[in-house]
Amino acid sequence: MERPPLPVLNYLKLLARREMARNRCAAGSAVLYVVLVLLLALFTDLIVTSGRIPSFHELSAAERQHFREDWTSIPGMSVWHGGLVPSR
Repeated sequence: MERPPLPVLNYLKLLARREMARNRCAAGSAVLYVVLVLLLALFTDLIVTSGRIPSFHELSAAERQHFREDWTSIPGMSVWHGGLVPSR
């Protein structure tokens, strides 16, 4: 069985390298798309809230309760006289 001529082998290697480069570019584009969507979500949140973080008293009762539960689950933190303070 004869081997194909050398120019044909070189052309096939070139096609394989092009396909690999094409796949890498596609993967890079997908990652960049996800990053840009996440950045858009952060920017939208910034525009909606004007960069303002609500105080504890501005939260609803359910949000306050959720915050208290999260806060007390942190080791070394406790609820004291209705306020949240670090325990010593």
